[in-house]
Amino acid sequence: MRSWLLAVAAGSLAALGALPARAEQGSLPEWLAGCWEQRDGERWVEECWMAPRGDIMLGAGRSGRGNALTGWEAMQIGRGDDGMLTFWASPKGAPRVATSYRAER
Repeated sequence: MRSWLLAVAAGSLAALGALPARAEQGSLPEWLAGCWEQRDGERWVEECWMAPRGDIMLGAGRSGRGNALTGWEAMQIGRGDDGMLTFWASPKGAPRVATSYRAER
């Protein structure tokens, strides 16, 4: 189950890494704002993101099988201390972990 959640998170992160270069290096992914759902048989993942404001995006996700919740996480996209676009995730309330991304040129 954990590897399935990591695969979903990796897909989101890969999309962030593929952002086109913009005038401002590492612009927040406005296109991500909204709610998304993925289904595979009884398995499901839901993710909702707020639009960028104050140079940060906030998100929440949950996953499950049938009617059972199997995982959840709080997420952020913003600038790290190094100024790089950074994705933070806190699965099931655990301390958050970060991954930085540089826009492709």
